Amino acid sequence: MVFRIKKGFTLVELLVVVAILGILAAVGIVSFGGFTGNAKENVTKDNHKKMVNFMQTTLLKCSIDPSTKLNFVDAYGNPESPKSCIAPDGELSLIETRFETHFVGTFTNPYGPATSTASSSVVVGGRECPKELGQSALEWVPENSTIELRTRYKKGEDCLVARVVVE
Repeated sequence: MVFRIKKGFTLVELLVVVAILGILAAVGIVSFGGFTGNAKENVTKDNHKKMVNFMQTTLLKCSIDPSTKLNFVDAYGNPESPKSCIAPDGELSLIETRFETHFVGTFTNPYGPATSTASSSVVVGGRECPKELGQSALEWVPENSTIELRTRYKKGEDCLVARVVVE
């Protein structure tokens, strides 16, 4: 009597393994998409918070000592020459465009590199959120001497709004 030693798997066993792997992959892709969406929202919220903190800190330095030299970066992330808080004409030179340029050079949009993080927004007759996800808009509001920062972080949701008082 000759015994054959069975080596390998049958076709049915291989099909069962492939089916199980397919089911696991389908479930994993769906849950991974949810994780990345939440991560992008959290990064956008964190960027908004960091921008507000940077503006508040910078303006506080200027209110303590107007001759303070401030270090900003340009839109490409390169350091600019230090500038004082007060412009030669005596006006506060920290308008939203200096912050905007600094933020464009500092932060990246988690929803895609093609969309810049900060953009200037001059809205007449109301304040609007940026249209693109992950984007922030700065606006100088002269009536109450504030800089308003609005950030779109999620579709279908109101944007995050922060007002920083310029003294």
